[in-house]
Amino acid sequence: MLYRFGSYEVDVLNCRLSDHGNTVAIEPQVFDLLAYLISKRSRMVPRQELFDTIWQGRVVSDTSLNNHIKSARKAVGDNGQRQQIIKTIHGRGYQFIADVEELPDGLPEKSHSSRKTIAVLAFSDLSPEHNQEYFSDGISEELINLLNKIPQLKVISRTSSFSYKGKNKSIKEIAGDLGASHILEGSVRKSGNDLRITAQLIQASDSTPLWSETYLHTMDDIFKTQDVIAESVTKHLKLTLFGELSKTTPTNPDAYTLYLQANHLHQKFTDEASKEAEDKVTQSIVIDPTYAPSWLLLSRIIFRATSYLYQKPFSDGLKLSEEAVRNALALDSTNARSYAQLSLINIMNWDFESSIVNINKAMELDSNDSEIVSIAAHNAMDLGRLDEAIELLSKAIGMDPYLAINYYNLGIVYSWLCHFEDALNAIDKYNRVSPDAALQHTTVSFILLRQGKYQEALSESEKEPHEFWKLYTQHCIFLALGQKRKADSLLKEFIRQYSQQHPTTLAYLYACRGEEDKAFTWLETAYAQRDPNLVMKMNYTYFRNLHHDPRWQAFVSKMGFPEGHWLLEQDIYREGADCSSSIV
Repeated sequence: MLYRFGSYEVDVLNCRLSDHGNTVAIEPQVFDLLAYLISKRSRMVPRQELFDTIWQGRVVSDTSLNNHIKSARKAVGDNGQRQQIIKTIHGRGYQFIADVEELPDGLPEKSHSSRKTIAVLAFSDLSPEHNQEYFSDGISEELINLLNKIPQLKVISRTSSFSYKGKNKSIKEIAGDLGASHILEGSVRKSGNDLRITAQLIQASDSTPLWSETYLHTMDDIFKTQDVIAESVTKHLKLTLFGELSKTTPTNPDAYTLYLQANHLHQKFTDEASKEAEDKVTQSIVIDPTYAPSWLLLSRIIFRATSYLYQKPFSDGLKLSEEAVRNALALDSTNARSYAQLSLINIMNWDFESSIVNINKAMELDSNDSEIVSIAAHNAMDLGRLDEAIELLSKAIGMDPYLAINYYNLGIVYSWLCHFEDALNAIDKYNRVSPDAALQHTTVSFILLRQGKYQEALSESEKEPHEFWKLYTQHCIFLALGQKRKADSLLKEFIRQYSQQHPTTLAYLYACRGEEDKAFTWLETAYAQRDPNLVMKMNYTYFRNLHHDPRWQAFVSKMGFPEGHWLLEQDIYREGADCSSSIV
């Protein structure tokens, strides 16, 4: 069912809210609330009916409903003062009062945007040994980056376009899934230094080829070839450009090959691939230290290896990552992703104000890059701005539904808010988009633990391959199961292996045990060491066991968090520390 009111359209079937044809970021549960109020617009909907329907009987505070109503109003340009769309019937419920046009499913939406939309599919590797996938993927990704700089063209993200690699779907089906008016596909055949690149632009509505070309070049011509393809696409889409089309940044062909190999490995998000990726991109930089993308990639590889895979000590890894991204910015001060990367490092170094400045700079340079929106959401998580984080994550998912990390982060935020079913749903999507990606088993097991499903949590934790996360999770599970001796043994092992590098995590384990004095001792150790993990992990649910203690609020104040952090709000301490008092 489609509902239209003013410039807004609510597509219930596809869970999409749009304004003048542009997708509006909205949390899924807020969307459900909005759609339900519209469907019952002929009457006032009691608050209890909303609890029963939207939350399906789960215990949710009045504050949570109030915040969801506030978010729904904000999404459609309303507020609590005007109440021109959603009216509060004080003490009773709410009513949707705007005039609504109801449309049947399948009726095309009015087009409010003249921008054409293109999806660049992963080019096929037709090399003799079929071992050049990194190269064919790299060509496609560079074309996405070039075309994305054209304001009159909307470009589907890499992860969404590449998700169709190896799938038996027609061009028309793919375009329909992605909402693309045009498709660019092609193939690459690389043998030694010789290249054969074929590209074809297709009109999605009837699968008509608009243009195709084959290029017989060598590796020395690769950058020129990419530029020519982008120019041809622009010409045949009849786009009017203001200024010159951006060009590919050239580098030494050998350095570029190593860069593409490193980027391909980085996408895999595994311990082994991370180490190999760092080695490849370092070799690339040795050959050409003036190529800014290599420095940015090195920063990202080291950052992930340090903060997620724990392959490097924080002090060393963050320093190396920051040096690399600052080198990238020195070579290219207009790269939005470099500012976004620096903002992540700023937060890990507790430089909150610089982080805000740098992510704002990134958004100013390129607010249509789903990866930058994703990083902005991650920063909002770290800074405790959880409503903003959910809004940005929903926006990022709408822009790129195949970027797995957004589902993971959404699940984490929901778990902090004790919305455990929503958290599990998000992590399930994370797993479906990126099977076997890191941390999914630990995250699911901790959520099950907080739901009181101890045996299920234990079974899930057994699947976790990383020793650090397995010890961390199983300690709390065995404690909940009443097997204190086993839990004590796991804690002892954790202390032996990780206490020096991970004081915040150890504080969290003591909070899980209810040993408050030891928890605060390790929190102070984490503070003294400026543990990068402390900023994010203070949001974790077992730290709620400390919220009643005056030392907790004093510690929060000492952290120097910027305004808007939920831990600075006094209401949460009056409501209580358990998960029955959710903060939104």
